[in-house]
Amino acid sequence: MKIPILPKKLSGSTESPYAGFWRRFGAFWIDAFIMLPWIFLIQYINNLGRLNYIYTIVPTYIFFIFFSIYTVKRWGGTPGKLLLKVIIVRKDGSKAGWKEAINRYIVSLVIGIPSVIGNCLVILSMSDDKFFSFSIFERTRYIGANMPEWHRMVDWTGQIWIWSEFIVLLLNDRKRALHDLIAGTVVIKKEFKREAELYGIEKSENCSSTV
Repeated sequence: MKIPILPKKLSGSTESPYAGFWRRFGAFWIDAFIMLPWIFLIQYINNLGRLNYIYTIVPTYIFFIFFSIYTVKRWGGTPGKLLLKVIIVRKDGSKAGWKEAINRYIVSLVIGIPSVIGNCLVILSMSDDKFFSFSIFERTRYIGANMPEWHRMVDWTGQIWIWSEFIVLLLNDRKRALHDLIAGTVVIKKEFKREAELYGIEKSENCSSTV
């Protein structure tokens, strides 16, 4: 059964319910700022020992899953989105579930895995003496300069994905990025949450009555 999508304007309102580019862009940077303490902590731990780069992979992915996926399923958005009063819902206006939350970030997760592998390969090829001979900034440059040749393709893929996200978001009336299209979601202003839910319920009932 095809899932209906919220209209460009909900009944009784002349304002678009969809969150625009700048509000979503602002939410992105708020999220980035909130994550800084975690990023600094991981960098500090990694700097203490060569193999710590490998030991922190699982905790980092767990944090990412909580911050970017669980928050969408549980509250309808990451902290940045919630602070700017926008929420993620299914395209028919109903609450997003695990499927939608995971699919929004599945491409980023998949693209990130080869980069993690590349980093680990470079780290494992270093001796402890070489590792500790670098400052944290020198080490970062060394790892980037010595990534496997195949990582160039991964890097290009990531760049293409990021720019495609921006282009698609800017070129459609509902402000859906590529990950929204993949997940079947839309990002709406929080004040339209109730109207969006009612639209989803109404369409679901109509579809059920025609079966």
